[in-house]
Amino acid sequence: GIVNRVLRHNIRNDLNLVKGTLELVDETESLSAESHQRLAIAIEHAESVIEMAEKARYVQQTTGDTTVEPQQLAPLLKTAIEEATADYDSADIQFSGADGVTVLADENLDVALREAIENGIIHQETDSPTVIVSVSTPNEDTVEIEIRNEGSIPDLEQSTLEKGAETPLAHSSGLGLWLIKWIVENAHGSIDFPDSNADEARLQIELYRVPA
Repeated sequence: GIVNRVLRHNIRNDLNLVKGTLELVDETESLSAESHQRLAIAIEHAESVIEMAEKARYVQQTTGDTTVEPQQLAPLLKTAIEEATADYDSADIQFSGADGVTVLADENLDVALREAIENGIIHQETDSPTVIVSVSTPNEDTVEIEIRNEGSIPDLEQSTLEKGAETPLAHSSGLGLWLIKWIVENAHGSIDFPDSNADEARLQIELYRVPA
């Protein structure tokens, strides 16, 4: 625990310093276009690792001793969608089917839903991404939340989650998927990627339903 904390803290601080220095250098007017481009790539990589360190810290805090409790799904999804839309204002998020549904879930379910929606947004190569969130109750015991979007979830991330092997995930979105998995499985739910066709990614979260 403490090694991880110190490491992440130092990584974050050091990388913020590296990023700040690169941004200062980038303001130098005598640099060639090629140098500016290289700096932009370096800054982007630094930002990616900073984001990963933040998420890793969050995962650690979140997956400590957490409570599983009945939660109403509709308000949680509405908040997750509002937050994602505030961050990605060009995204169109459509939502249906959660009214009156209560699930048994980790208290951080809102975080998992937000990550799942954001994941659907960032894997699209378009200026106006669309994410479709639908909730269904396949039987009286379970609730299925499906998040669909154009594009695909990288195979490496899918197979890593399905096998449960912690192969190195190069991108922080992979860490986001782990976060969803942990939060969902903490309440004995499951996460699945039904056979998506080439043009569409589907992420399914199944949770236990609490009778009204």
